[in-house]
Amino acid sequence: MLIPVSIGGLIYLIYRSPDTLINQIFNQLYPNSLALFLQYRLAFPFPDTLIYQLPGGLWTFSATLATFRLRLSVGRYWLPLYYFPLAYCILLECLQYLHVTDGTFDIVDLCYDFFFWLLARWFQERYLPIVGTEMPSRRTWQLAVVVCLFLALFLGDQ
Repeated sequence: MLIPVSIGGLIYLIYRSPDTLINQIFNQLYPNSLALFLQYRLAFPFPDTLIYQLPGGLWTFSATLATFRLRLSVGRYWLPLYYFPLAYCILLECLQYLHVTDGTFDIVDLCYDFFFWLLARWFQERYLPIVGTEMPSRRTWQLAVVVCLFLALFLGDQ
């Protein structure tokens, strides 16, 4: 679950704008990091699709896995939280389309997010069968991971 989002983070650090918050923090901690990332960027060029769409898809995959078996009580009903990462991605793209937030609307972003959400759901159904129906308190680590994944979005913002 953390490997895909870590790969996306590395793509952000090496290939995205030095103005992103995570790059600014990293450059404060390691002053020569920008020059090193530039060397990597020149030595290993990536296509734009991998640079701009793949990190979001990997985040969606990780967040969907992290929210597996987590549910929100809404009255008498339980809402599975694995829908939340996809809903967040759709909402973000809509806000970008309306120019309410930073970024550029791109239907390809939505396609990547939907593909990786479906991939995570397939992985959950195939390899992570539901054991119980209640959300035990020992799943608090899962909530912490979800919070960290959303923090990663904040750090990747420009």
